[in-house]
Amino acid sequence: MNINSKNFVPFYGASALLGIIPFCHVVMIHLSSLIFSPFSVRVYPHVQPFFYPEKKVELLGYLMCLIFMSTYSLAIAIKAKNNSIDSINPKYFLPVICISAAANLLMWTHWSPAIIVQWPSFASLPFILNIKPLRTTKESLTLKKCLGILSLLSLTGMFLPFLFQNPRMESEYYNIPTSTILHHAKSTVDSIQYLHDDLFLGMVKDNPLTTNENEKKFPAVSIEETPQLKNLLNEIQEKIPSSVYSDIRSQPESILPLAVVGVDPKGSVDSYSIIYYRGKLLAIGEIPDLLEEAIEKCLPLSDHDKIAQLAAQSRALSSKLQEHTYTLPERDFLLENHHEFVSEVLARRIFHHQNFMLGPIQELDCGRPVHDVNFQYGFLPIYFFQKMLHFLGGVTYQSYFHLLNFFYPFYILTSTILVRYITKSSLFALLYFGFSTCVVAVVGYDILAIAPGMNPIRHLFDQPTIALCLAYLKNRKLPLLLIIYLLCLVSIYINSQSGISLTLAVTAGFSCLTLFDNQGWRRLPIGHVFIAIAGLFLAFKLQPGKDELSFYYFEGLCGFPTHIGILLGFTCLCAMGYLLLIRNWKEIPQSEKTLLLILMFYSQTMFIYYIWGGSKYHFLNYSTVYFLTFVTIYRLSFYETFFSRLYQPFIANTSVLILSTMLFFCSLQFFFEEYEYMAIFRHHETYQWQSSKASLITTMPESPFADAVSAIKEYEPSEGINIISEYDNLIPFLANKYSAMPYPDLQWFINSESEKEAVITYLKGTKPTILFTDANIERELGFEIINSHVPIVGDLQSESILRVQRLRVLQDIFNSVKDDYTLIKKSGLVAVWESIRKLEPQLNEVVQLIILDNCSTVPVTVNPLSDFVSIRRNPVNLGGNGNILRCLEFCQSTWIWILGDDDEVMDDSVDRILREIAITPDALVINFSTSGAFNRKSGFTGKGRV
Repeated sequence: MNINSKNFVPFYGASALLGIIPFCHVVMIHLSSLIFSPFSVRVYPHVQPFFYPEKKVELLGYLMCLIFMSTYSLAIAIKAKNNSIDSINPKYFLPVICISAAANLLMWTHWSPAIIVQWPSFASLPFILNIKPLRTTKESLTLKKCLGILSLLSLTGMFLPFLFQNPRMESEYYNIPTSTILHHAKSTVDSIQYLHDDLFLGMVKDNPLTTNENEKKFPAVSIEETPQLKNLLNEIQEKIPSSVYSDIRSQPESILPLAVVGVDPKGSVDSYSIIYYRGKLLAIGEIPDLLEEAIEKCLPLSDHDKIAQLAAQSRALSSKLQEHTYTLPERDFLLENHHEFVSEVLARRIFHHQNFMLGPIQELDCGRPVHDVNFQYGFLPIYFFQKMLHFLGGVTYQSYFHLLNFFYPFYILTSTILVRYITKSSLFALLYFGFSTCVVAVVGYDILAIAPGMNPIRHLFDQPTIALCLAYLKNRKLPLLLIIYLLCLVSIYINSQSGISLTLAVTAGFSCLTLFDNQGWRRLPIGHVFIAIAGLFLAFKLQPGKDELSFYYFEGLCGFPTHIGILLGFTCLCAMGYLLLIRNWKEIPQSEKTLLLILMFYSQTMFIYYIWGGSKYHFLNYSTVYFLTFVTIYRLSFYETFFSRLYQPFIANTSVLILSTMLFFCSLQFFFEEYEYMAIFRHHETYQWQSSKASLITTMPESPFADAVSAIKEYEPSEGINIISEYDNLIPFLANKYSAMPYPDLQWFINSESEKEAVITYLKGTKPTILFTDANIERELGFEIINSHVPIVGDLQSESILRVQRLRVLQDIFNSVKDDYTLIKKSGLVAVWESIRKLEPQLNEVVQLIILDNCSTVPVTVNPLSDFVSIRRNPVNLGGNGNILRCLEFCQSTWIWILGDDDEVMDDSVDRILREIAITPDALVINFSTSGAFNRKSGFTGKGRV
């Protein structure tokens, strides 16, 4: 029995679409326990809510589906290459039918039955292709004009503020003082003071510019901290707020249970309601009965009445907050500050996200070695931006913002031209233009302002590469092929994910072209395979700089559950694309056929980025690429084939009308979101920053930042500064310097003990002369946990706990080196600490110090340089023994004392050595082994060795 062309479409469509994804995911779920462990590295509790270790299961499940669908479709195409589609033997479809049947049975046991409802709609598509549509006589020029004008106006209105106005920034730092305008009361109030006066929101902030006594605002009892109580408090501090998991991970699409990461879904966030501070136990939230009993077990019987009293007071405070009747000014205050409260507690908005691009740009501009720079978004975009910003007048926040947002409309417009070139149809170019504008509107004003990862510069070279592919396929000129592969390799340095996807898609497409040309596998050009291997090698081995979070991303960091609807819809559309391509194999020219395959491969490999991320924004990030593939397939293999010219106008008019309606409502939503954001600046006192590095309009006063910048410039002459601060993603930039710490934005990059120890080792090894910290780094952070019983802001408690846990890690780092420093100044948001110099005060005309810099990556500096200290730098690294020999060469005295850069020096070391020399003047070597005086620390690996 042969399959004729009449029933081929429904037969293949039904068999190819049913059950592919469920089958692949069911297989991966059963194999996951054998393949993966929940975490291959122990991360901090406050990081675990952002991890989704099942992400590897989703990725491999999708890859299985992609490989199965692509290879099977191509196998059918190759089989039918020299034969009529009518003669394909049904045995080639039998494996798909069997797998589909098994997968659909398993779907009922592992997936929600509601998912089954989606399948008939996709499976029935091939059956309805021959239904005659309503007939119209011509395409409506009016509808097309409306879509074009609406798209152009929407795109212009969205990006004009980003391109020509100074950036507007709300307060994103929890303790920065701001002023709120209460319109009904016709007054302006200090936001922090207003919160503290009546504690009506259960929120406490620690103004770094003033002296705070936050402990007086909460119920407290004086008790002695026993070891058992200390252990209980430490356990509470490390607890994961379970509500964060319920917010982030409770989607029905989640494949594995929460127990995989050791989370107790029934855990109570009310446990975060006590802190011990200055000899007192304070209740910052309601103390539940179980916690009260746990505390009493840690204390002597004489203190139990105090704990009962404290618990009763905490419940009374929570009841007061719950039953509080808000006055009209308080309601104004809440409405006008809620958006800022969320931003401040999350601590991961514009300054945090933009620092992933602007931070490396600043580091390159200040001369930091490339191998020490973190390039999460690729090397070439950072390098290009740094050069372009210099051309535009310098690396400033406003110039960066304008340049970054220029690439959105640029990419959309140039892609529209590309669609016109490929499809030779203004209709499809217009549809692409409208769809791309609609995508920007769906992304929204807020995300556009926050996320540089959404910017199309990450895959900017896919446009010229695809255009050149079509040109090459038409004339087969070798120089064009070389340029194509050059652009592919350059794309890898722009962004490794999109670059690899483009390289693999092009090499796979051209390899298929070899098969289409009847050359067979034996004549597969070695060059295509070599380019693919070279691309992978460049991506994983020769990338400049570093990407500190790449390992954690692979472990599931920020990889939230994939939305099943998007996954099913995209995969089914891909299957339909292959179906249409095979159905019209004879009619499509060879060049366009290969281009379609390249676009299909590129779209499917880029979809891996969404599978990894899981949020709709990761899908929208490359949706323009997906739509480019869709319109190309629709135009070349479907539009002209299935419908006569009599039916085409109906499809065109319907598509334009639907897209115009979508764009209209999405644009309204975008501009409404922008209006709501701008309302923040109408309800707060705003400041126009005059900094040469950032001309911003913001609700944060500039003076605290300006004072911090002045202190940094006064005490640190070098370009890199050592800073432990929650403001390290902004203050170094404002000072025209960069953070020389091992990681940028410390609170977000330190995910485990490994990174914390690396930072501590770096500080102890390099012993920076000046260390900058938050002015209030030693404050009690527990006060900044929000009370969960406040009806309006209580839902922020979980995020406030995560924020406090992150900042406690910074405190741990500072406490580990605090004894080596003395506070010399507080200025604005920063405190300036100077290292305690134990050796330098012991120097004189007789005892002098020569520092030998063994060609270290970071040149050794001493500020200020004493008259008895000199620095000699080796032109090359001589190794440890060679550097010791250089010490003997430079020594001009009778005796020499050789010290390593990690050796401890005591306050009286020189006097003790001189006394020993006086006692034994004829000695050749005097060896000291005093415990604790000169012991070398084990495991030291640092920078700037001497």
